[in-house]
Amino acid sequence: MENKAMYLSTYEERENVSFCEEGYDGRNLSKLNLCEDAGSAKRRRKSDNCCSHLNSLSAIKYAIVSLYILVLLCILGLCLAVSRSQMSSEKQEALMENMTRMGDRSRELQQSLGDISSQANLLEKIWKLENLFQNHSESLQQLGRAFHGLERDIRDLQGHSQSTDSAVEQLGGRVSTMNQSSQRNVSGLSNLLAQASVSLHDHDLLLKSAADQVDQLKERLEEVGWTVDAVNHKFTSDISIHHLKIQDLQVQISNVSQDTRYMRETQVQMEETLKNEVEILSTVTEDLRLKDWEHSNILKNITFLEGPPGPKGEKGDVGPLGSPGVAGLTGMSGSYTVQYCHLSYSSFQHTLLSSTII
Repeated sequence: MENKAMYLSTYEERENVSFCEEGYDGRNLSKLNLCEDAGSAKRRRKSDNCCSHLNSLSAIKYAIVSLYILVLLCILGLCLAVSRSQMSSEKQEALMENMTRMGDRSRELQQSLGDISSQANLLEKIWKLENLFQNHSESLQQLGRAFHGLERDIRDLQGHSQSTDSAVEQLGGRVSTMNQSSQRNVSGLSNLLAQASVSLHDHDLLLKSAADQVDQLKERLEEVGWTVDAVNHKFTSDISIHHLKIQDLQVQISNVSQDTRYMRETQVQMEETLKNEVEILSTVTEDLRLKDWEHSNILKNITFLEGPPGPKGEKGDVGPLGSPGVAGLTGMSGSYTVQYCHLSYSSFQHTLLSSTII
């Protein structure tokens, strides 16, 4: 790349410098009229002598040699550029054609230089050389353009290579991270597999022990089945006996139900009698209340007539005991409710008698 840049700089400098001040270049060879324009060149060709022709021939020789060297350098630079970069097939074919044309033209130049010394008509050869140099300059311009295109392609390739290098580095980093993560995952999976194998071994042992326990349970269940059959046989006999007893109890319960019905009827009759006696007692109590009211009124009237009571006298002697009260009716011995009603009725009669006595 440094050689190529040097060739480009020399090529551009030679393009910018005029033909009269510097050495001959491929682009300045078209101006090989030994003057500034064609009219002045014709007038000088008519007036100049043989020395000027010899000087022009030597200048042409030097220019051809320098051009040949420049073409060789360009070819070497192109070869280096082509060897360092990958070009497309079309550009390679164009460069090869240009190189072959340049080789043919250089050979023609060499032949023309060999013929210059032997030929006498120098002016015609100069015009031929000028035409050849013009064609040569055009081919060199095409080569320069192709060279610039190659430089651009090389720069693009360098940019692409840098981008590919960065992408490759990034891919390398990602691959390294992926390798590390994969190693970690593999180590974690290996640990998990080891734990899983241990747990599976433990589960196998537990399943074996469970299978043994299931066999034992089957044996026990068979024993329990035999015992249950024996117990069922015994219970069937006991159940038949209990069935007979239950039938007897049902008969007794039916008898008891009849007795309870009879007791209910008697209880209803007793309740009716109690209601009648309660009504009688209520009338008696009302009569007693009326008598008490009359006695109280009489006592009030007596007190009003006699005046205020005198002082309290001494306590008298205890009087004789009164006659016992009338005994109540004895009821039938029955259930708890009937006995409770009888007791409540007797206590009620006793309270009434005590109230009448008072």
